[in-house]
Amino acid sequence: MTHPYELSPDALAGRLDEMVAVTFEDLTSQFLLLPRGPAFVAYDSFLEGYEALRLATKGFDSVSPEECWQALRTNALALIVLRTILGVSPPEWQDLAREEMPGVKIPTNWARSLDGDVKRDPAYFRGRGGTSALTVERTSALIAAACKVLAEGAVEAPEGLIHRLEKVDTRAGLVSLRHVSTHHVPYAVLLYERYLGRPFATHRDSVSELVGDVMESAIEEQFAHARIPF
Repeated sequence: MTHPYELSPDALAGRLDEMVAVTFEDLTSQFLLLPRGPAFVAYDSFLEGYEALRLATKGFDSVSPEECWQALRTNALALIVLRTILGVSPPEWQDLAREEMPGVKIPTNWARSLDGDVKRDPAYFRGRGGTSALTVERTSALIAAACKVLAEGAVEAPEGLIHRLEKVDTRAGLVSLRHVSTHHVPYAVLLYERYLGRPFATHRDSVSELVGDVMESAIEEQFAHARIPF
């Protein structure tokens, strides 16, 4: 295959459309690769957090702040699992806590920072950073808000709107959560949930600035092979 950097300017001008297609073909595989980043959570690690939350809540029989804290101290990734059950981003969870627990002051982007700390250290809530009075207070507000809305489930939304908890595992409150945790979820339902959230959406958003680096590296590699300074 001939590459653009192998052609003279005149030849390139005459084959421009072809060379654009070649360039995109070279980069296509990069779209299927994402940087892992320091906060990437592999499935096995996520499963350990899930099991910590499931056991602490006795199979989601009851989901209270005390039980959630028990799970978090066992494995801090239980916090990520709880947020995933809610189906919200860290900033959205923080806004929810502000609404449900108005007496607690949570700085902007604090929940996003906590999210990253937890992903990097499953023992976070057993260490110095996760046991400070301020961290415990703010995390407690997140947990309390989550427990409250999960117990309530989805409420009827005005015409033309849909409630964010109108999901297979939260629609009817803890009844829905217990059902999906003890039964096999139909594959079509799983695919629909994935469609709503886009595969790797949360992780892709968290490493968005690194995705550009991957593309840059691919382009730089092509120039390096061509020995063209830039």
